[in-house]
Amino acid sequence: MKAIITGGSSGLGYEIAKQLREKKYDVILIGRSREKLNNAKARLSEIESEATIECFDFDIADESNVIHFFKILNDRHEVITYLFNVAGKSYYGKIEEISHTTIMDTLQANMIGLMLMTVHGIKLFNSVPSSKQRIVSILSTAALKGKKYETIYNASKWGARGFLESVRDEVTSTHIDIINIYPGGMQTAFWDHSRSGYAVDTFMKPEDVAKQIVGITIDHCTWISDVTINRPRQHY
Repeated sequence: MKAIITGGSSGLGYEIAKQLREKKYDVILIGRSREKLNNAKARLSEIESEATIECFDFDIADESNVIHFFKILNDRHEVITYLFNVAGKSYYGKIEEISHTTIMDTLQANMIGLMLMTVHGIKLFNSVPSSKQRIVSILSTAALKGKKYETIYNASKWGARGFLESVRDEVTSTHIDIINIYPGGMQTAFWDHSRSGYAVDTFMKPEDVAKQIVGITIDHCTWISDVTINRPRQHY
């Protein structure tokens, strides 16, 4: 079986790719940096497996790139079992600091790209179907509750959630499953420039979250539509 992973060159996306490779899944990694993708491929290749690794570098918020990518897969009659929407971008700042550029950059990274990948992913699923195909989207707990200084980030995640829930209703009688994952904070580069002041070292490790996500989503005997993965509670 084969999976597409956006944001697959680092962080949670890379860890999901690693989990899938260990389970002998072929993976297609998508990212914007060819250098990061090559590094990720080299590390994944160290895992003994006959499964294939393929990399594509493009911006998923540019529909021409997305169309070209899926045309390649369609021309090859690729049967894709999973699409993991993982790519995203953080934004942390006061409401007075928000600009049009901030809004567009955040929406494109967290919502527009996910929408385009989902739309064209479903077209491919219908063109080259298998018995069960799944779109798994990493939305964050920010899609469940508003939080100060994360206004645009929250808006992008809420928008993505509304879109995916509507898609789910539309494909409910088909062979396609829509699964939404809502993880809490993780120790990734996502927070490097956030100015949040959060104690990121207390957040979840992406490899631990990836194990839970892959464990839940690759079981085709069950279907879990929405999963929240919270950070461990502090006991005093």
